[in-house]
Amino acid sequence: IMIIVGIVISLIVSVYELLTRQRGIVWIAYGILNPLILLLPRVIYYRWREIRKRATIDMVKRVELFGALAIALNIPGSLFFHDMGVQYDRVIHFSTVVLYVLMAFIIVSLFFEKPLDNKKNVLKWSGIAVFLGLFLFELFQFMLDIMFGTHLFFDLKQSITVDILEDILFGTAGLALGLLYIYYRK
Repeated sequence: IMIIVGIVISLIVSVYELLTRQRGIVWIAYGILNPLILLLPRVIYYRWREIRKRATIDMVKRVELFGALAIALNIPGSLFFHDMGVQYDRVIHFSTVVLYVLMAFIIVSLFFEKPLDNKKNVLKWSGIAVFLGLFLFELFQFMLDIMFGTHLFFDLKQSITVDILEDILFGTAGLALGLLYIYYRK
């Protein structure tokens, strides 16, 4: 059900943006990219027999839940807060990275025969994947803002350099919290 919720809220944001401000990058992201990304775990699960041998549908549903929550957390920033100069970006990077760590742990655990016996390795590779993703995503956002001439991915009241450093700092804090949570919870 979370996949449906995630796709519906993403499409609503896309339509809202198209009817109001018409910033292409927002309606492309929420109307096309986010729904495709939300569908990807389920498609992979049903298409690849090797994944089905190791994964369960409950794992897929958890990944979908975390993905839908990450999209929902990003909506206020994409639609309103970035243009207003509110430092919502800090909240987004901290909280979504926690969710991404949980997603990465589920995905990386599929590559280990006994993931809980190899928890330190699963955590290490989950952390590396999310940390690299954080850097690559910051680069991707920066390039999109330059290509489209927008300010969607950084707050207008601070320089892009400061914003990128803060995003990485708050994302790293979210990464640490997510890894600690898994380490002590699982």
